Amino acid sequence: MKTTESTFKSFDNRELFYRTWEHEVESNGHILLLLHRGHEHSERLASIAAKKEFAGMSIGNRYGFDSGVTLDHVYANKPKGKTFIGKLIDKNYINSIGWRGIRQRKVHLVQSIQTKIERLQKEGKAVHILDIAGGPARYLVEIAKANPKVKVHIRDYQEQNVQEGEALAKEMNVENISYEQCDAFDLASYEEVEFEPNIVIVSGIFELFSDNELIANAMKGLSNLIEKEGYLLYTGQPWHPQLELIANVLGNHQQEKWIMRRRSWIPYLVNMGLKKKR
Repeated sequence: MKTTESTFKSFDNRELFYRTWEHEVESNGHILLLLHRGHEHSERLASIAAKKEFAGMSIGNRYGFDSGVTLDHVYANKPKGKTFIGKLIDKNYINSIGWRGIRQRKVHLVQSIQTKIERLQKEGKAVHILDIAGGPARYLVEIAKANPKVKVHIRDYQEQNVQEGEALAKEMNVENISYEQCDAFDLASYEEVEFEPNIVIVSGIFELFSDNELIANAMKGLSNLIEKEGYLLYTGQPWHPQLELIANVLGNHQQEKWIMRRRSWIPYLVNMGLKKKR
């Protein structure tokens, strides 16, 4: 048994002492960790969790806490870890108020997508869905499975998101969904889309980037692409209760501080000639 004693500085510059006991055999994977008055420091466990590779923290540390694979773990809502304490830390992590809000966002988005599918089908239209930066998009795989006549196409910049999405679709035997590695902010890429979507999804992406020119590129591309009288389903974060914590503790997919830019969505609709529909 290998014993390690050390300290780390948390996001608020508080130095915390911890002790771990690890088996000498690496493949065993069992770790015992004691943090003095740990119940007071749940938000400060990020550094230890990432170092000891506890599920959600390990995924975020590797791919970015704003990445699609991170969201897929959050959506699944099943704590994972090599040990009991690993699962306990992961449970605390995925049940933070921010991630609970993200799961509620998914509920509302799924409801909205299904409503739009049914409305278009009643009008006798074939339904084509495009997500410009969807990640693995577990919820869209589920929607595609429940609506086999609907065609779903998901784009994402990160290769691991595309690969995981394709694997998930294969696992669930869903054939009416496809993935493509693509940059949502590349205006020219929208000219390569070979179909005219009547449902376009922009969810959880714009707040990750501070550059308004990038956002404008995406909006111009999709506004030229979307079918007339089609639907744009957009989610944003005009407010978030953990902005300071996230910015000081968690890294993004570019291995930088995850600093979100909150925006109102209405100006983008107006500037691109789109209008709000009920």
